[in-house]
Amino acid sequence: MDANTIEKEVYKQIKARMKDLRKKNKLTQLELAKKLQITVQHYQQVETGTTPPNLKILSKLCEIFDVHPSYFFAKKDVSIINKDGNILADNIDLYGLTVLKNTANLSPEAKKSIIEFIKFKQYEAQKEVQNTQQDFE
Repeated sequence: MDANTIEKEVYKQIKARMKDLRKKNKLTQLELAKKLQITVQHYQQVETGTTPPNLKILSKLCEIFDVHPSYFFAKKDVSIINKDGNILADNIDLYGLTVLKNTANLSPEAKKSIIEFIKFKQYEAQKEVQNTQQDFE
């Protein structure tokens, strides 16, 4: 993939995320333009991809919507990094990330089962820590 293609893909991703954020927060282009302190025409040009977004606009969007800058570059909304840039899931390998990504395709019942299993494993780990502490008392 050449540099021009990569650049186009990045801008395409950013504009899609901008539009998604705006719609999720039920804002019109005019309302968001006002929050960004730019004209609605300029905002429309950025959201449609006629004009590339600058860092100032991206920074303000992060502030307005309380998201990490990486949000604009991810193809899906991955909650492994919070708005402060802290990693929410430590020591997770590529296979683990792939497994997490693939859970999006599961039924609600399957997702619930996975959550219950994780909670059970957390409970087991907590009990083990408590038992170890009791052994030292």
